[in-house]
Amino acid sequence: MCAVISLQWVTQDRGSVEVIVENVSPLKGTLRAALYDSKEKFMKKHVQVSEVKVTSLNMRLTFNDLPSGEYAFSIFHDINDNGELDTNLLGIPKEPWGFSNNARGTFGPPDFEAASFRVSEKVVLQVKLNR
Repeated sequence: MCAVISLQWVTQDRGSVEVIVENVSPLKGTLRAALYDSKEKFMKKHVQVSEVKVTSLNMRLTFNDLPSGEYAFSIFHDINDNGELDTNLLGIPKEPWGFSNNARGTFGPPDFEAASFRVSEKVVLQVKLNR
């Protein structure tokens, strides 16, 4: 008696996100973005980070090799390159910041749903940094 085992490779659709940031100013520091894949992890545990040194008014960041699904990102311009979003005593950001879909929260970050978008292939999004 002979047994035959068949193995099939299951391929999962992979996508990418390109984030376009325009009118970046001042021309120093680093743009830092974090990508989240669920409401529960939003602003707590990212799935990917993208960073790029600011060299021009128009910048691009990318997130690659993403399984199909819902995502949201946060971004800030780390002008002084200290690795964190500087805030005042009330917790209000002192450096430019933004979210996917240009979503804004009332007192704090927006909900995941407001910032979320679907990835199945390449997605190109523009974001405006709030000052």
